[in-house]
Amino acid sequence: MSTLDQLANLPPSVQLARLHAQAEEQVDFPVDASNAGEGSSFSAAAVQSTSATPRRQALDLTSELAFPSLGGGSVPRVAPMWGSGATSRLREAPVGPVSAGPRPSSATGFNTAQVSKTGMVTEVLELPPAQQQKFVGTKNITADVVKTVKYKTETDINVSTSRAGTISFLIKGRVEDVARAKRELVIGLAVKTTVSYSIPSSVRRYVIGAKGSTLKAIEVQSATVIRMPPRPWEEVEPVVEDDGEEKDEMMDVSITGDPDGIKIAKAEIEKIVNTSKRTIKLTHFDPQYYPFIAGANNKTIDQLAGETSTWIQMPLLFSLSEWHDGAPAPSDRSDSVIVISGEREGVQRARERMEEAYENARKALRTLSLMIPKRQHRYLVAYFMEVFETTELPPSTDPSEQVTIRGAEPQLIPALQIVMEKANSIHVETLDLATVHPEANPQAHARNMLKYLINRNRLRKVESDTGATVGHPLQLEKGVVLEFVSKNREEAEEARKQVFELAKTLTPSLFGIASVEPNLHRHVIGKRGQNINRIKDQYGVDIIVPDEADNSADILIVYEGKEGEPEPGNKKAREARSKQALDSVCAELVKLGQEASYFTTQTLAIPIKYHRTIIGAKGATLNDIVGGPEAPVSVKFGSSRTGAAERSATAEGRKEMEVSEDTVLIRGPTEEVNRVAAEIKKIFEEAKQNEIVNSYTTEFNVPIAYSSHVIGKSGANINRLKEQLEVRIDIDGGKAEEGAPERPVRKGDSVKVLIQGSKKNVETAKERILDQVANLADQMTLNLNIPAQYHRSLIGLKGRYVKRLEEKYSVFIKFPRDHKEGEGNEADEPVERQRPDEVVLKGGKKGVEGAKGELLELLEWEKEHGNVITFTFAARHLPHVVGKAGSRVNEIKDETETRIDFSEPHFDSNSPEKIVTATIQGTKQNIAEAKKSILAIVGDFENQTTEIVRIDPAHHKFLIGQSGTRIRDLVIKCGGPSDRQASARMVNFPRPGTQQALDEVVLKGDRAVVERIKAELEREVAEQNSRTRTIQVPRKYHRAIAGTNQSTYRRLRNELNVVVDHGGEPEPKAKAPKPKKQPTAVATPVNGGGARIGDAAEKEDAAAELDLPFEIVENEDAEEGEITWHFKGEKKNVEKAEKIVLDLLEETKRNVHTHTGYLAVPQHLLRHVIGRGGSTISRIRDRSGCRIDVPHGKGDEIIVLTGTRESLEEARTLIIEVLERSNSNGTGRA
Repeated sequence: MSTLDQLANLPPSVQLARLHAQAEEQVDFPVDASNAGEGSSFSAAAVQSTSATPRRQALDLTSELAFPSLGGGSVPRVAPMWGSGATSRLREAPVGPVSAGPRPSSATGFNTAQVSKTGMVTEVLELPPAQQQKFVGTKNITADVVKTVKYKTETDINVSTSRAGTISFLIKGRVEDVARAKRELVIGLAVKTTVSYSIPSSVRRYVIGAKGSTLKAIEVQSATVIRMPPRPWEEVEPVVEDDGEEKDEMMDVSITGDPDGIKIAKAEIEKIVNTSKRTIKLTHFDPQYYPFIAGANNKTIDQLAGETSTWIQMPLLFSLSEWHDGAPAPSDRSDSVIVISGEREGVQRARERMEEAYENARKALRTLSLMIPKRQHRYLVAYFMEVFETTELPPSTDPSEQVTIRGAEPQLIPALQIVMEKANSIHVETLDLATVHPEANPQAHARNMLKYLINRNRLRKVESDTGATVGHPLQLEKGVVLEFVSKNREEAEEARKQVFELAKTLTPSLFGIASVEPNLHRHVIGKRGQNINRIKDQYGVDIIVPDEADNSADILIVYEGKEGEPEPGNKKAREARSKQALDSVCAELVKLGQEASYFTTQTLAIPIKYHRTIIGAKGATLNDIVGGPEAPVSVKFGSSRTGAAERSATAEGRKEMEVSEDTVLIRGPTEEVNRVAAEIKKIFEEAKQNEIVNSYTTEFNVPIAYSSHVIGKSGANINRLKEQLEVRIDIDGGKAEEGAPERPVRKGDSVKVLIQGSKKNVETAKERILDQVANLADQMTLNLNIPAQYHRSLIGLKGRYVKRLEEKYSVFIKFPRDHKEGEGNEADEPVERQRPDEVVLKGGKKGVEGAKGELLELLEWEKEHGNVITFTFAARHLPHVVGKAGSRVNEIKDETETRIDFSEPHFDSNSPEKIVTATIQGTKQNIAEAKKSILAIVGDFENQTTEIVRIDPAHHKFLIGQSGTRIRDLVIKCGGPSDRQASARMVNFPRPGTQQALDEVVLKGDRAVVERIKAELEREVAEQNSRTRTIQVPRKYHRAIAGTNQSTYRRLRNELNVVVDHGGEPEPKAKAPKPKKQPTAVATPVNGGGARIGDAAEKEDAAAELDLPFEIVENEDAEEGEITWHFKGEKKNVEKAEKIVLDLLEETKRNVHTHTGYLAVPQHLLRHVIGRGGSTISRIRDRSGCRIDVPHGKGDEIIVLTGTRESLEEARTLIIEVLERSNSNGTGRA
């Protein structure tokens, strides 16, 4: 059809609108019938100008074409789509400003028309009656669709209907907007069709994508509905052709939508099919060459997979599972071929490389065979990776002992040596428990013995005692053969011997079986095992209850005997006792089962989709129904069965009841079962009712700009609504989460929100979402220009200031981040970065204004207080500047109202030692004061020094003074600190137990102060030395004057602060006088009684009446000469001390002890000599003037008396008198 024919067929209203558009734009509109899209099913025509010149033409008001007559025709008249109301709606100005400038055209699938000077085009879309979607009711759906499309695409659309019923749309706007408007009109008004499209079943998962993302994207792009066939329960292995190619089965995909949308959907699916992965299987490779193709540790095959970008599945020559009980035979395995998956080209390259490697291996390899005992084969598997050549073992089901080594001929002998070495390093011994007691049914007894040995940890004890490993079969139906493995043959043999001896003692007469239904085992065991434990203790047996998953009725009973009970010597008596105990236990167990015979089983048919509702989160609902884990009721769901019961039943020759996935089994006491069943039915009915109630659905749109906020970060907001209101919420076309990169959106773009659930909750959720959208509509974004040097201060420590503003004004404040070169990724590139001095505020208008005002106020304050100064000092002074726990620097901060930061210690080219950079921020005056304070501290410690003064320890106490007052006053006097701790740090006297020498006094502090303290200390020491006075004391009196434990020294030092020494001469030690022969005590019976000291007449009678051995020895002077006493201290105190010592000397001379007496007194009488509280011995000492030492040790009966001969005799008489009087009075007191 020619262009003029197309124009003539247009409705008159459309032609009139074309002429008006031409007059406004003064541009030609060439006709392009393909503007509706290549291959489109709809006719589309562009309007062509009647003149090729840009000169404006006047309208021809007489034109029949432009202004047709109103006469009727033979064709039935079709009511136009617009009336007075529709016209006003359709001729509204498009929402939002329309840019007059040209914009680049995006790929829309339509041919681009000629663009006018203003960048606008006008195109026509026709929709014939056969392609129009039929709507039920009288509502004008077309007008609503057109209005929505105009709003979304920012175009101007005029609609007219021809007499034949064809709807024509005159669309004016930018090129890409016009194309989008045409697509939206077709989607909304065109009739929907369904087509079937076949694709390979192997690409099904690629079309669907992760969680349906790919399929959903195709549906959104094409505005179609795509239905995939359900996934079969069992995946069918692809058929492999002779060339290794997989023959994929085809599946039909249903696509519903308009013709253009269907074409778009088919094109997208076709792309996925063409780019999907390919899989081939190499079936012609001999498996014995697999290890040489794969390389050591699959290194070669992994490298090939990386180079070709493929996935290669390389089966092993042997499988460890073949050496486990119950593994399938090698002939049953389906993974013995090589599988290659990946892109077509990569798969082909990998295949060629592997075929080349296969041919090379076939030509170069040789084999070598040897015989190794079968029982050692399974232990050789672990060592084969050490052999470069491959070593082949026959399957465990094959009795052959042949081992084959395959490889290059030069390497066969080294490989053989390694295999033999490994085979000889493992020693295996076996023991068939069925042969220990070959009585009736030995296999059953062997299984029972093994259960008992495992249950009582007897095999572990054997392993611990011998060092060997004991292996037992996992499946007992094939036999009960134990293996004892060790690198030492003796250990393996000893372990076998111990288990054999142990098994010999476990005769069949010690074993019994009690059959109780598995569902009653919990009742038999009792709460916390109380029934089983009682029976064990009562009868001396061990009871092994099968696991609940085994579903076995047999309870094993083993007689062990009661602890401490004598064992009968007769074998028949022992068997009779064990049989009696086993019968009693069996009867009691069966009785316990019979007591629970009122147990019943009830089966409910509940669809599997409701099982999770009945079970609840972590089983909470089900536990609440049955009454906890200790309840007598058990509930099993067909959907949760693992097959353990079926395997157990098969092993025991029983047939397990078939249970469908919709079955719920309830077992327990009848009443409880009925109660639990009723509760489960109630929950089931409520779940069905909720499913009906929750079928209410509502759908509405929200602007796409707010979708990310509605969803929340990681879906937090939507998930919270779902949990609170128990509704289902789906958002189509929204962003994944809040904070995700924003894509360009147009004004009017929206996303669809679908909510499903109960009507009340659905409406509540909708109201909350719309309220959130309304709040977001009030949101605004404000950019502030703030110099970057103030950002850190405005943010605060760990964002403290910014978080406070965000919480106070409910806004979001974003400061720019530092972007270093090389950071970020491609995904971040489209996101516009903030400028270094730009701060973004987002939130409600009122909140943004409030945060802005406070930020600007804080900025002005920072500008005033934002002066910064930096300087450096030696790093060794940093601890002194900071102070303990930062006390000193914090004090400077508080006093100067500044911010002070220190760098890490570092080296500088101008400094031989590490330095620290200090940064101070604040007002000019304050930072100057802070710097001055820090430099003052540094200056003080620059003048610090350490001096060591050697002072005789004899002067230390004097210099320190009482409680340290003297040394503290001395430090203050020399200009040191008055603080007690500071002054103590300046002068450090040595302490016992330290490495510091006793005569070293350490001075630390300011150099000038230290020098003055040192001079003062030396002056004090010199003065003390000048005040020293001496006296000469005879050596024989020295010990008496010094006193016991040098008591005189302590008295002078404590009372007068006077120190006594002997000028370096060692302290004299007096030797105790020893008798030539000590007297032997004679036991004389003396009755207890009191005694008092009488006159001289009674003394002779007492001595005569009680004859105690007594010997007097004259003391010999051990040393002669004199010893010098040096007194040091203040003058007046030295004089007092000298007088005290001289007085003691005179007194000692008068009371010199010239003799020592030894008096033997029976030990049981010594208490009378001592008296209560030592009162008697004290009076005897005072009366006689003697020194008396009474023995305290057991067996020592000698009283030592020291003094003149006369005083010794008097003391002896007084002691005898005390003993006589105690004997006569019987009171025991002196």
